Amino acid sequence: MKWLLLFIAAGFAFSSCSNLPKVRPAGDVAAKAHHACPNPFPAGKWQFVHSIEAAMPGGRSVFVIGVVVISSAERSFRCVIMTLEGLAVFEAEWDRQLTINRAIAPFDSKPFAQGMVEDIRLLFLQPSGSPLEWGFLENGNRICRYGGSDGGIVDVASKGSGNWEIRRYARDFRLLRTVNMAPGKKADNAGIPRKVELTAHGSEGYKLIMNLIEAVPLDK
Repeated sequence: MKWLLLFIAAGFAFSSCSNLPKVRPAGDVAAKAHHACPNPFPAGKWQFVHSIEAAMPGGRSVFVIGVVVISSAERSFRCVIMTLEGLAVFEAEWDRQLTINRAIAPFDSKPFAQGMVEDIRLLFLQPSGSPLEWGFLENGNRICRYGGSDGGIVDVASKGSGNWEIRRYARDFRLLRTVNMAPGKKADNAGIPRKVELTAHGSEGYKLIMNLIEAVPLDK
């Protein structure tokens, strides 16, 4: 009887993990053209300034300004979080490892810093390596699926008309993050999304609503 319970439990765990959206192959032409993958990520070196509303558990919201300097070639970035009055409460750099230059409570915890690094990488850096799958979702959205460095999965999908969706899954296929990007009312020649919403799922979940204030190319 014990083995039967273990078998049922294992089968339940497997079925609960096997919940990635199915990708319909796009055919031989797309198979030879990985560059056709949806790509909302900035190329080159940029500085972005966003107004950010962070909706926290319990219904509390925090309003801050976020500044990120990103390099797609080096896969590195610097970030600053400021109050609306201009006080820098968090400053950090990422270049294959995290360096925290300033952290004021409540932004001084290690989980906060690690979570911020993962969120910034998800938002601004294209997943490395070739896609594991590419094609279309059941709703018709074009998608490329990548393997993450942590053993998880990152899906990048185009919803059309300048709208994008990114999903990050754990190695057991639990949905960790959902990102939706929209072009907004103002056209942007560089294709930079004007509005970004990031949802962190789980018991400690939160939501970031980011509106672009400024996007400055630094390669010139």
